[in-house]
Amino acid sequence: MFAAVSIFSLLTCLSTGCDDGGGGGGGNAAVAADNAFVGTWLIQKEDTTSYWVFNSDGTFSKYRAGAPLGESLHFNGIYTITNGTLTGDFLNPGVGTGEIIATINENEVMQMQFIEHWHTPYKEVACIGFKQ
Repeated sequence: MFAAVSIFSLLTCLSTGCDDGGGGGGGNAAVAADNAFVGTWLIQKEDTTSYWVFNSDGTFSKYRAGAPLGESLHFNGIYTITNGTLTGDFLNPGVGTGEIIATINENEVMQMQFIEHWHTPYKEVACIGFKQ
C-alpha cells in the first residue's frame, strides 16, 4: 500500500509540474547513459496513434490519441532504462495506474507493452513507435 501511495504521489507531482527544487542536477544515470529513447515518438496503440515525449530526466508525457504534439496532454510518468529496456509507471487520471516496457529494435522501431492495471487481469497491449 505504501508503494502505491508513493508512486501515486510522485506521478501526481510530475503531472502538476512540481520539481525537486534542487539545482544540483542529480538526474537518472541509467537514462543519461542510454539516450536512444529520449525524444518524441509517434506510438500506435491498437487502432490509434499518439505522441509520447521521453525526457532525459526520466520523465515522459503521453498526448491524447489523435491530438497534435503539445496539445491535450493525457498523462505523465516516470521511467528508467536497464540494459536497453525502458520500464515506466504512470497514472491515467480518473482511470488508474499502468506501466510500460519498451525496447528499440535494430530498425530503430520502438516495441512497447502498454500494461493497464485498471483491468483484472491486467490488460497488455502491444504498441509500436517511430521516432519523430
